[in-house]
Amino acid sequence: MKLPLLKTTAAGFLSLLPLAAVAETQLEREEIVVTSTRSQYSANTPAMVTTIDRAEIERSAARSLVDVLRNQGALTITDFFGDGSRPTIAIRGFGENGGQHALVLVDGRRLNNFDIAAPDLNSIPLKDVERIEIIEGSAATLYGDQAVGGVINIITRRASANNTRASITLGTDRASEVDLSVRQKLSENWGLSANINRRDVGNYRQNNDLRYSNISVGLDRRKGDHSQVYELQYVDEYLQTPGPLFAAELAADRRQSTANFSDDYSDTQTQAVRLGFYGALSANWDYEVDVTGRETDGEFLLSFASFKNTDPATQDRAVWSVSPRLVGYLPSSHGDVLWVSGIDYQDSRYDLSSSIGIQRSRQNVASVYSRVQQPLAAEVELTYGLRYARSENELTDSFKYLTPTEVNDNLWGGELGLRKTLSSRTELLARVERVYRFAKVDEHTNTAFGVTASLEPTEGYSYELGVEQAYNKADLRFSLWQIDLENEIAFDPTVFANINLEDTRRIGFTAFVGVDLSEASRVSLSGSVVEAESRRGALKGKSVPLVPRYNVRIGLNQDWGSRWTSLLEWQAVGKRAFSGDFSNNFDRLDDYNVVNLALRWQAVEHSVSLRVNNVLNEKYSEFGAVGFNSVGVREESFLPSPETTANVNWEYSF
Repeated sequence: MKLPLLKTTAAGFLSLLPLAAVAETQLEREEIVVTSTRSQYSANTPAMVTTIDRAEIERSAARSLVDVLRNQGALTITDFFGDGSRPTIAIRGFGENGGQHALVLVDGRRLNNFDIAAPDLNSIPLKDVERIEIIEGSAATLYGDQAVGGVINIITRRASANNTRASITLGTDRASEVDLSVRQKLSENWGLSANINRRDVGNYRQNNDLRYSNISVGLDRRKGDHSQVYELQYVDEYLQTPGPLFAAELAADRRQSTANFSDDYSDTQTQAVRLGFYGALSANWDYEVDVTGRETDGEFLLSFASFKNTDPATQDRAVWSVSPRLVGYLPSSHGDVLWVSGIDYQDSRYDLSSSIGIQRSRQNVASVYSRVQQPLAAEVELTYGLRYARSENELTDSFKYLTPTEVNDNLWGGELGLRKTLSSRTELLARVERVYRFAKVDEHTNTAFGVTASLEPTEGYSYELGVEQAYNKADLRFSLWQIDLENEIAFDPTVFANINLEDTRRIGFTAFVGVDLSEASRVSLSGSVVEAESRRGALKGKSVPLVPRYNVRIGLNQDWGSRWTSLLEWQAVGKRAFSGDFSNNFDRLDDYNVVNLALRWQAVEHSVSLRVNNVLNEKYSEFGAVGFNSVGVREESFLPSPETTANVNWEYSF
């Protein structure tokens, strides 16, 4: 096991501890980033923004972040194993490549990988999440690469007061989890946060055990107008991967893992470090600097329906990033102008070694941006901004790039938006944004056999028109939107390669309605209707794979006295084309309806919660792909989702 990143940083990190003894002012930790402005300041940005607060998270009795995010009808979740360990999160009409078009942040820093691997949502213990902010729609000007469909920012709790929390969870499929969290004020302006999380799950299918450990420690310091954050994290995950099932195998036993996949696994160790520096330069200008590093050393065994592999491969990643920015909050005759300008730089290294060859790649992505939110009148605010980005890649592999080869791209993004107050209850928003996405390092190397040209970056435009209304007992949000893309990058499992699609278009309608039926009852409806298809070439008029036509969620929250709460939710997801079926030659993956139930009892220091997913025992699959069976014939395959699962959690805080 390699620990260079952790060891290099630990000495400097721990050396700060003695300084806590001489601190003088009270620690009052502010949140670092408001997602819609990428600063500590809130503003009426021209975007649909959803906030999931701590109370809503607790009420859901969710076991994982995936359970919480699944409650949002504007998001489409594909959880490959049902335990939240390998989810793909899609926003606004993206399917299997949704994870490459939705940016996931933790306290404003990127969790997305620079290869196609999904971000590890399990690395954020749910008990330590303060709130989740979701930008529905493109945010390329503020956040750059991958923020095509939207942005999810997971904001964690900080050490503002002394608190210790212990939590134990037991559930079906041999699930158990222990979580211990400590927040301690070390002095007037120093705070310590530490968390230990251990999870063991048998999961729904055979050969799908998960063993997961997560240790993190952080220091927060605030003195006057300046604050710092220092964090270290270590994650160890071992996951058995059961492989897909074809239709006959699925009918015979949904839980099985066939012989070829019976030994497959993924074993990774991740170290991460984060440094943050924030403060005031003057009465109207602030500085914010985030420095992050992450290394992942992995080993995996991956087989196919026609071939049982016995030779493990190694996959190592390393990424460093720095993001300095200036934030101006400037008075004007019509209100305060918010100006955010900065630089994003990321240096990434990727090494893959297997029996069939190697891939060794390096990618640098650098960009500069500036964005202004300016009141034009008392009831009108204009937003405008630009970003210029460059991706530099040095690629080496055993097939296409036998010697180190440079592949470089330059792109730009931009935004023009307007928010207008129509009445005391109604606001209108409109915006257009130029969006882009660079190819990942392993997308460049994994192209079709014999294709010498590199992948083109994805670029296009996003358009949106929305209305927000607020009443005494109801909140409503509606949005009509369209995303037009050129050279969308997608994986074609029939040729085991990444390809550029011809022009694609997504047109959708997203809605949220929340109504207080009484002081103790609230019903909410959220969802989207999407049409995603190719616009040119041989695939013109064909549906983009794995994009459901509709995704609807209805929830009922109920308070039963001062200590009991409940949540009953129903989610319906429409049919969609199988992964890899770009020509729509096969049947659609079935639609499904799932009902979930949560109960929670809360006392002063104790809480007990129960969550039951898929109460009605629906048999469905969130993911399906067209692949080659054991005799080389193309056929639909499935990753079956769990039937009824339940978990009980006890938590003690003091």
